[in-house]
Amino acid sequence: MAPARRVVIVPGMPHTSSRSGSIVTAIVAVVLVAFTAYTGWVVATRGLLGVIDAHQSRWGVQVFVDLVLACVIAIGFVLADARRRGVRAWPFVVLTALAGSIGLLGYLVWRGVRSDRNAARAANGGS
Repeated sequence: MAPARRVVIVPGMPHTSSRSGSIVTAIVAVVLVAFTAYTGWVVATRGLLGVIDAHQSRWGVQVFVDLVLACVIAIGFVLADARRRGVRAWPFVVLTALAGSIGLLGYLVWRGVRSDRNAARAANGGS
């Protein structure tokens, strides 16, 4: 029996097989779809300018700054990971700048699907 292949979907979260990597990718995809749907609903019911009202208090500003800091740090990881993989990160950087976590979750799903495809190609002799 061949040793389990190590797949990393989320930096710092090692997985011992392609199958568990697929499960993590599926979970992240469900979170992406649910969060994107929720965001769409909020925008549809409150409008794009509703975010300004939500950030009028000191706590609102703190949460907004925290989100921006977290996204900037995460973009750094995305850029480094994409560079190692020889892929373009700019679509996900732009999406993260415009939609926050949706861009980051999208990158993780895309990365996981791409890893699964590469693993399948390798298992089939590179065809």
